Formats: sequence, structure tokens, C-alpha cells
Amino acid sequence: MRTKTFLLLTFSFISSFLFGQKIKTNSKTFSSYYISYPSDPISYKYLEYCTLFDLENCRVKIYDTDDKNLSDISVSGNQYTRIRNSSKENYLPLGNLQRVSVDNAEKTGVLVLKVSIGAIAVKSQSIKNQSVFTASNTTPFINTLQATVPLTVELIDGVTKEVIKKEETSTIWKDNDLADLLSSRDKAKVFLATGYPNITDAKRAAKDFLAALAPEITIDLFDVLIRENRIAGYWKAYNRRYKLEAAPTSTLFLDLFKNDDDAKLAGLNASTKRLKEIADGIEKTAYRDGKIAQAARAEVVSLTNSFLQVYKDETNEDIKSAIETNLLAAYIITDEFEKADEMVTLLKSKKKINTNISAIYSQLQAQALAKKKYEADRKDLSATYSQALAFILN
Repeated sequence: MRTKTFLLLTFSFISSFLFGQKIKTNSKTFSSYYISYPSDPISYKYLEYCTLFDLENCRVKIYDTDDKNLSDISVSGNQYTRIRNSSKENYLPLGNLQRVSVDNAEKTGVLVLKVSIGAIAVKSQSIKNQSVFTASNTTPFINTLQATVPLTVELIDGVTKEVIKKEETSTIWKDNDLADLLSSRDKAKVFLATGYPNITDAKRAAKDFLAALAPEITIDLFDVLIRENRIAGYWKAYNRRYKLEAAPTSTLFLDLFKNDDDAKLAGLNASTKRLKEIADGIEKTAYRDGKIAQAARAEVVSLTNSFLQVYKDETNEDIKSAIETNLLAAYIITDEFEKADEMVTLLKSKKKINTNISAIYSQLQAQALAKKKYEADRKDLSATYSQALAFILN
């Protein structure tokens, strides 16, 4: 009886040592690329498009801190003829469609992207600067600066003139980002950095600044937003809903085991290091050429399977969490968004992941839905998507 008890205690100790011991890891950060699918794919009817800017209601309205209008100037004035003419040469990308000139809008298969720029509102607000607000600070009030550019986006069939989609959106420039658009950027930055003893003085300074520079601000905004087409910077993010592309993952993580003497852990480390090598290679070619080698993706799938082979029989929670972290990265790289989201949920339940660190984690469900929709409706979508996918997976 004593012998049996001794054996049970011994087995219990060994099991505890093997399966309950604390396994230390090192976390490594990296980034790579994956295939991003359009959430709003374009119909099979369209292979080409043209951009049409509508400036009919475009104007710049400047307000003081009490919302009193200080200036209201339309782009239709004769002094802005050159700017209006420049807008006819500008364009914005639309999904994976091929661009043609606006003169070909009547051509079969052409989709018209009409972007109407509305009344641009420039405002200042006098606020208490919380970051430096102390009892000893005698000038705690500062002024902000913001320009809001309203856009009406319409997708129109070039032949039938049918409005397929219409949406209101806006792009905003604030404080120093807005100041950088102005020819008097140095004055604007001094204005933003100056503190005032009370809100009355701050409001008076804002009104004086905006009233004095209103004509200049108006010309500058017309020039950079319309002639230089700075709206394109905002549009890049907006256009992702229509585009199939190789997209950066943002920061991802891999876990390596500190104990490399154990054969199993050493094998997992070797697979993890190889995964990072492949991910780095994918990032290099995708960034440079917009392409992701199918052979590289296939090897990531193979490594994923090797991780899963160990994972299914693993009982040590530290080892399981490390494998889950590595699987999450592999799933993202190979566009297995549903599986990646499951890993995020699992790691989050263990408090093993901070989902605020990387933007991709909050996008996984939307990406999974977009991919599922794309695969289900592929025959009804623009052929430019399959062409783009074939190009990416060279």
C-alpha cells in the first residue's frame, strides 16, 4: 500500500513538473503583409472609371470662436479659374478599376466617380490647455484650428446616368496639420502655441488672426485641396473599401521559448524563427512590388500545421499560449481571418494580448466578412479583382 502511494505521489510530482511548470518566453515583434478584400466590391459591369470633381458648391467659410462668420468665398470667382481647370486633370483611385479620361464617360463599362466638394468650414476654439494647466500657469488658455472639408461621393453609371451609390463623408485637418497647408504656416503655429490669461483674450486673438488671414487661408485651401489634390491623402484610406490589395499587417508578435535545450521547445523555436523569416520576405516583396509569393504562403500554411500538431496534445498553458500567439500571426498572413479572430478571443480571455497595440486585431471580423462576401459573389464582381489577385499571388 505504501509502495502504491509512493508511486502515485511520484507520478503526480513528475506530471506537475512536466505540465504545470512555468515556461518562459521572449516576445518578438515584426510586421508583414496579407491580402485585404473589398468590403464594398464593384459590380462585374465595370472595368474602367473616370473621376469628376464637382466644385459648384465649393467655398471656404471662416468662423470665429463664437461661430460668427468672418469670411465666405466661393471657388467660382474669376481669380480661381486656374484652380478650377486643374481640378479637371485631377483624379482619385477607385478600387482596382482602370482609369480613363472623363471624356470617355459615355463609353460602355465606365463608372463615373463624382466627388462634390462642399462648403469648407474653418473654425477656431478657445480652450483651457489641460496639459499645462497648473496653479502657477498664468496663460492657461490656447486656441485650436480646424478645417472640415465635406465630400459627397457618387458612383454613377456612365451610360445610363443611374446613381449607383451616394455617400456623405468629410476629411478634417487640425492644428499643426492645418497650419502646414498654409503659406503663413509659421504665423499659424505661433498662434496655436500662444497662451492667454483668460478665455476672453484667447477669443479676441483668434478673431483677429482669422480676420487678418481670411483671404490668404481661403486661397491656400483652394490651392492645396483642389489644385494639388491633397484630398487624395484622405481618399487612400476611404478607397480601401473598394480595393483588393496586399496590405500591411501592422505590428504582430511571435513567442520564442527561452529554454532551447528541450527538444520539443527547440523544434517550436525553429518553426517560429522560420515563420519570421518568411514574413520578413513577404513584407519586402509586397512593399516593393505589391506581390506575395504563393510558395511563401504555402510554407506558412505548412508551419501552421506543424504548430497545430504540437498544440493538439499540449497541456502546459504557457506552451499553448505561445503557440496560439504564433498561430495568430500565421493566420493573419494567410488571410485566415476567422481563425485569427478566434485566437484573439482566446488570448484575450487569458489576458495574453493587448488588442490596442495593433490595428489589425480590430479589423479581423470585418476582413473575414469581406473575404467571405468576395468568395461568394466573385462571379458578379468586376474582373479587375481577379486580375489584381492574380498579380499579387505571382
